Amino acid sequence: MQVNNEQFKLLLTEHQKLLDQIVLAVNKSIKDNKFDESTPNWRTHKPWQNKVIPNLTRNQDELIRVEKELSAGDDSEVIHMAGVVSGVGKDLDDFNTSWMKSDINKEIEQQVDVVVELADTIRRSTK
Repeated sequence: MQVNNEQFKLLLTEHQKLLDQIVLAVNKSIKDNKFDESTPNWRTHKPWQNKVIPNLTRNQDELIRVEKELSAGDDSEVIHMAGVVSGVGKDLDDFNTSWMKSDINKEIEQQVDVVVELADTIRRSTK
């Protein structure tokens, strides 16, 4: 199996950009939105803050670990991590985005597409 180290480093970078965009969106929502008590949590930023960000942070930590192993010549976890990351788009589909401003939502969707495509490319290139 041939793994392109530069592609994996790019995946690491682009995944971090996605995580950063989501953190900024949540922080902006906390600052801008005044949800009242009748707003169900799933229609706010809270699930993103409590579930999405921690999950993406764990993924990022794992990507960093795998990238270090890859740099040392061990590519045994690359396919697994590329698979995990390629599922991010489907995972995020389960979370409501109505609390985000449309331009921020569009930017996040575009970054998800970049990350998923990179992960899929890595997975295809290692088969």
